[in-house]
Amino acid sequence: MFSDQTIISLKKLLYFIRVLFWISLMAIMEGCGGKDEKDSAPIRPVKTYRVENTPSHGTWTYPGEIKARIETILSFRVSGKMLERPVEIGDPIRKGHVLAKLDSSDYHLSAQAVKSQLTAAKAEMEFSADELTRHRELLRQKVISQPDLDKRETAYIAAKGRVAALQAQLSQTINQTRYAILTADKSGVVTAVHAEPGQVVSAGQPVLSLEQLSIT
Repeated sequence: MFSDQTIISLKKLLYFIRVLFWISLMAIMEGCGGKDEKDSAPIRPVKTYRVENTPSHGTWTYPGEIKARIETILSFRVSGKMLERPVEIGDPIRKGHVLAKLDSSDYHLSAQAVKSQLTAAKAEMEFSADELTRHRELLRQKVISQPDLDKRETAYIAAKGRVAALQAQLSQTINQTRYAILTADKSGVVTAVHAEPGQVVSAGQPVLSLEQLSIT
């Protein structure tokens, strides 16, 4: 049998064991409870987006035409058959560049004919001038009458007028010969062609379209 002192010691030991047991149990429960609370925290989703070069939806496409702010339609000032057009769409050109040529043989022939007529008219005018001078002297000598002198003056005035008219006609014919060559009046880029070599074009008919640029 145990003594009273031994029984008291055993009771103290059992009490101490119970206290340790409950302390340990409470610690375990508290740890489990904290883990659950931590694990039960809500997960916040993160939205990501990959940047790619993909066509966007909802884009509207409309047909259109890009035009230059300053575009000039070029044409010949005379009519004729176009022999050549050394430029094409997209070609850059400079001021004075030859764009197209017409057959100018008829204009050259006309110029030669007018030159011949002008030469003859000048000779006739010189003869009329000499005759007028001679008849003035004859009138002074009272060999001829005033009406005879008036006829010579009228002939000289007519010859002089014919020379002036032929000179103007020759200038016009020479200009027509020059107009048979179409040149660029400004620098730019050919944006359109409206006539082809071998085609007979009239004066003012569109031949080329030119977009004006600052080309130095």
